[in-house]
Amino acid sequence: MNFIFHTCCTLLFLWLNAEFISSGVVEHQLIPSTTVTGKPPHKFDLKSLKKLQEAVKKLETENQQQKYDEHYGIKKEQGRTKHKNGKTVPIKERRVGTTPLIDYQAEYYLVNISLGTPPQWFLLQPTQFSADMWVIDAECEAVSCVGQSDTYTRRLFYKNQSSTFSSTEDDIFLYLYDANVVQDRLRLGGLTAYQTFALAYEVDSDFASVEFDGMLGLCDTVATNLEGASSLLQNLRRLLDNAVYTVWLNGQQATNDINGGQLTFGGFDPAHCESDWTFVPVTNNTQFSHYWEFQISGFAIGNETKTMDNRRKRPALALIDFPVMLAPPGNVQTIAETAGFTFNEDYYLYTVDCGIDISTLPDVVLKVGDGRIPITPKQYILNITAEIDDDYDDSGDEAEPLSNRKVGNLCFLGFIPYNNWGRGPAWAFGNPFLRNYCVSYGLDTVGRKVGIARSKTPMNSVSGPA
Repeated sequence: MNFIFHTCCTLLFLWLNAEFISSGVVEHQLIPSTTVTGKPPHKFDLKSLKKLQEAVKKLETENQQQKYDEHYGIKKEQGRTKHKNGKTVPIKERRVGTTPLIDYQAEYYLVNISLGTPPQWFLLQPTQFSADMWVIDAECEAVSCVGQSDTYTRRLFYKNQSSTFSSTEDDIFLYLYDANVVQDRLRLGGLTAYQTFALAYEVDSDFASVEFDGMLGLCDTVATNLEGASSLLQNLRRLLDNAVYTVWLNGQQATNDINGGQLTFGGFDPAHCESDWTFVPVTNNTQFSHYWEFQISGFAIGNETKTMDNRRKRPALALIDFPVMLAPPGNVQTIAETAGFTFNEDYYLYTVDCGIDISTLPDVVLKVGDGRIPITPKQYILNITAEIDDDYDDSGDEAEPLSNRKVGNLCFLGFIPYNNWGRGPAWAFGNPFLRNYCVSYGLDTVGRKVGIARSKTPMNSVSGPA
């Protein structure tokens, strides 16, 4: 959790500071003191993934590939005909690729992909912070590469074992890894493409304890670091009739579950998403257009006529790889005070007794496009089992040992105060939001839209740590 949350916050910070970093100018901190940054003053007790890994293995052999494709993969409209100019002609096949999302302790989601010929299987974290896909080279023997978890065996890519592998002879040097730029055959949800990706030969030390194998970039190609290469979404777009992909997270599943959700490439996932889609245009000509930035035109909680703010639209993102929700500090304060939360100095978060009757709490209502999107208390209250870390104070620096106080019956407000200082997204909707709503991301180069629809499996209890 520390690695994921720290990485998300760091990447957001780098987004908003990119112009200042490149010009050598340092401005005041963009993330206020009330925002969680760095190492949180708590840690999480994570359970074993052995049962989960056993389930995943069912998807990982050549003998299972056909069954996998039939159950999760390519769906085609075949044999149908239509009349044109008095003649009967076949309808073009529609290709939709679907792949399950694996829920790991409600902290993050993983997807099963293969690379190479014969296929080598990996569990990757989907990310909308980047368009790049990366895995780790088997030639790297450092702990950060091979991993040091007692419950998970890191999977590395053996390039010499793939007959379809090729290298571009280029290298990239990024925040999390240094890598060769390579190409090989990718299988994802029944779709196959020859994909350029990063093969890391050096990885940040924080990645050693992470229990997955790399990351799968689901952002626009503008956000790629692989110069001149087609992004994953560009390659998949060529295979699909419908220029869209949809994210559904199962709000009712147990953690460590292979049925944590689904990515649908080329469709809107009617099996899991209601038909009441609200569509809003992606913001044009901004630094964040390729992250599917859209506009929120109103906000309310409680008495709508008094708290609705329509003075100006606020930019927002919906992210599958973000553990919380961000909102402007003033809006977070309004939510907290209306719902009865108090600011906790130990955690720099708003907290409330977990015994509170959530049926008495108001929804947070967002005005998006022509629709109103309610965020329920089940989404904005997080029930986290944690304890204060004795080795760090709230700034992340080493300090005198704190009393080992348990969080006990405290629940946290899932909205974290975030001041964008007029640059970039003011709101970010992470996993707590996506567990109640399906979100679609348009892949067209012109007229792209974000769609939001109710999930058929909304949350039936207060959320876990993500």
